[in-house]
Amino acid sequence: MFEKIKFLERSRTASEASSSTPMEDAEASRARSFSLSRKLCVSNKFVDRACAYSGLLYTTFSFIFFIASGNFPPAAPTLNAEQVVQHYKDHNVGYKVGASFFVLSGAFYGSFTAVMSQQMKRIPGVGHSLISAQEVSGAWACITFSVPAIFFATTAYRLDRPAEITQALNDLSWMMTFMPFAPFIVQNWAFAFAVFMDQRKKPLFPMFVGWVNFVSPILLASGIAMHCVKTGPFAWNGALTFWLTAITFGIQSVVNIVWTLFAIEKDLD
Repeated sequence: MFEKIKFLERSRTASEASSSTPMEDAEASRARSFSLSRKLCVSNKFVDRACAYSGLLYTTFSFIFFIASGNFPPAAPTLNAEQVVQHYKDHNVGYKVGASFFVLSGAFYGSFTAVMSQQMKRIPGVGHSLISAQEVSGAWACITFSVPAIFFATTAYRLDRPAEITQALNDLSWMMTFMPFAPFIVQNWAFAFAVFMDQRKKPLFPMFVGWVNFVSPILLASGIAMHCVKTGPFAWNGALTFWLTAITFGIQSVVNIVWTLFAIEKDLD
């Protein structure tokens, strides 16, 4: 008798538990999600920091490609077709490994663009147009990392093809690496103008960060003439197109990463 009563009570309890409403289920799910987020200590500031540190990844991964593929500095544009093929054979593993890192640079550049945009929103008077210009140009700039990586990977993929085809693919890869500087002009100038607009006594970014971002795209513009020459400072291995670009890219990246991290930690009125 007692066993029958206990069985009926257990059945009634199970029935009540299974009859919960969708709203109650949703509330329980939100409570579990909130509890999990608290355990993981995820906050907006945590996400901002992670996106800022991703700037180190896009910078590092880009340089890994050039070093691993034997292109620091790049192989000369004056190499004939057979010499180009031999260079790819000598550094075939480096090209394949380096291209994998290079293609990831585009993803991390996107997350770094996002955190820069978030900090721009904290500057009084910065309008939606300036922020959108920075975001859209940053999204376009992501392609300038990923597409050359895919071209280099494709060039290194079949070295038994006619040498002239490999040479043409190599030319295309380098053109895609240095010529598409245009999105960086809009992105960096939008960020620079936002920095200049901050007239508070304690601005979010120091003025020199704005000037670095204003001047940098001008120095990157030497790639605009690389398709016209095979030697000299404007060639893809030249003093302007490669060395000045590499130095400018490195300095600007470090400046933006460091002062974005400082900005994230600032609590401004």
